[in-house]
Amino acid sequence: MTTGRQDREDAAHCVVVIVNYNSSELIGELLTDISPTWCARVVIVDNSDDANEFERVQRLCALVKVDALQAPGNIGFGAGVNLGVEHALADRNIEYVWVLNPDTRVRANAPTVLINHLRAHHCDVVSPAVTTGARDEVIWFAGGSIDPRHGTVRHWRYDEPSTSLPSDPFATIFMCGAAPLFRREAWQQLHGFDESLFLYWEDAELSLRAADLGLRMEILPTARVWHAVGGTSAETGQSRAFYYYSARNRVRVMRKRSGIWAIASPVGILATAKFTLRPLRRESASPVAKSWAALRGHISGLL
Repeated sequence: MTTGRQDREDAAHCVVVIVNYNSSELIGELLTDISPTWCARVVIVDNSDDANEFERVQRLCALVKVDALQAPGNIGFGAGVNLGVEHALADRNIEYVWVLNPDTRVRANAPTVLINHLRAHHCDVVSPAVTTGARDEVIWFAGGSIDPRHGTVRHWRYDEPSTSLPSDPFATIFMCGAAPLFRREAWQQLHGFDESLFLYWEDAELSLRAADLGLRMEILPTARVWHAVGGTSAETGQSRAFYYYSARNRVRVMRKRSGIWAIASPVGILATAKFTLRPLRRESASPVAKSWAALRGHISGLL
């Protein structure tokens, strides 16, 4: 059990960074889960390019100690996170950076469990188990793997009951961007997210670079964060932006790492076809438009 003094020490060293895109209402709910006992400061980067939305973000500063930054337009998720972390790390006392999606909710004890794990163990980035469903009953993220040759990402235990999660921490190859907690030194080694990707696949690209650097990433199943899947999207199901940027950025990252022939291999072509056709199998709203967005994304990635 942590002491009250140690909780205060945790607070002096941890910052939460949130990127907002017309999600101030969701962030308001998330901020009720953030306590000064473990969080020194929250940095919200507003990508909305909307003065009224930024005013709403500024009003959230009354809930906890919040620094509200207005980005010069919608600069993308990765660039928004980088901007927020750069601002936070100007404080030399900050040792841990927790990136949280606006549509997440932090479950009891998760922050101190994660921070204490980083403090006590030899790992560099940790994530809670991310669940969804009305009662946290479904696993959304609990680690995963990346095939860097063909650009395929696999989520372990995806859509399984949360009761199937183990209790012990375990290593992961893929670190999802919904709720990763970084050591300061690890973030600085990684130099943040690749801003050229704008949206989606930035976490996969960062995971590959973390592996290159020999950084250890772990999942801590006893810490939980709930995720309102699609909560920041105005579309039903996955958005057209998701299909476009996921397809485009997969190709861009794999071309950079493995060359065009990795994408043009039989396995790479099969992965491209599966993702392009996925909306027709899974989406009830605008499946053809979403499939077309994926195809355009793949073409853009090749250009």
